[in-house]
Amino acid sequence: MRHAHAWVFVTVLLLTPTVVASAQSDADSGSATTPGSGAFARWEISLGGQVGVPRGFVKVGEFDRSGDKLRFSKDLGIDTFEVANVGAAVHLTDRDALRARLDYSFLWGGTQLDRDVAFNGATLAGDTHLQSRPVYTRITGLYEHAFISEPNGALLAGGAGVTFVYLHFKLHGTLAPTTIGHETQEDFYAQELPVPLVSLRGEYPIAPRVRLIAIVDGGFLPKLDSLRTEGGTVKLAQGHADVFAGVRYAITPQLFADGGFSYTYFSQHETSGEDNNEILFLGYAFGFGLTYAL
Repeated sequence: MRHAHAWVFVTVLLLTPTVVASAQSDADSGSATTPGSGAFARWEISLGGQVGVPRGFVKVGEFDRSGDKLRFSKDLGIDTFEVANVGAAVHLTDRDALRARLDYSFLWGGTQLDRDVAFNGATLAGDTHLQSRPVYTRITGLYEHAFISEPNGALLAGGAGVTFVYLHFKLHGTLAPTTIGHETQEDFYAQELPVPLVSLRGEYPIAPRVRLIAIVDGGFLPKLDSLRTEGGTVKLAQGHADVFAGVRYAITPQLFADGGFSYTYFSQHETSGEDNNEILFLGYAFGFGLTYAL
């Protein structure tokens, strides 16, 4: 893990004992707080993260200057990625909830270029160092309804909502003497639209304190008018998919720890008379988190 990102995970680790201590006082009550157990928690607060390996590419062109397809690992030196997230939920009933989550992804890296590369109309010089520092944030909101909610903790819930990505892809490097353009960043966020999502979540108890948990969500926008203009009408296509499969452990009746495999898919393609920009991000990671119900 890169030192520049370590503060995120240190923060989570420092907060964990505090949350555990505050929740421990509820441990003797014996009252369950999850849906389907009789009583239910009104609120949930969660902290989590991911550490994994990215795949994919970014390609940014300007006018007649087509950008190079820059692969995250091979071309940009982005060999790992980290995600920090915070979430909250309010339960309207024991079967209905509103959920929100904020994710920040560290898709950072550096490499020594072995050739000139084209990005957003600029040419970055070969045999120089290049750093990638995109600002990649996502906010998601969902309404969720539990179709199955058993006293033993078995749960099957579905939901619908929207997600919005703020992506500002920034490269820091040395321009080639022959470059025409000089901008080495692309504001993907300027063309973003909220993307509709559907979700499915299941839990199945395998021991008194242990459950299997699986969460799937996804959505897409076909190529459509983004309602923006940049050298003409900007057409936008975008897709999302997220999968988590793992284990949930009840530390106390109010505090839960999750861990397991996480997969992320994100694609965006925008075209206009001026731009032809595309990004594909595939993330394979270990995901972890803490949820406190109150």
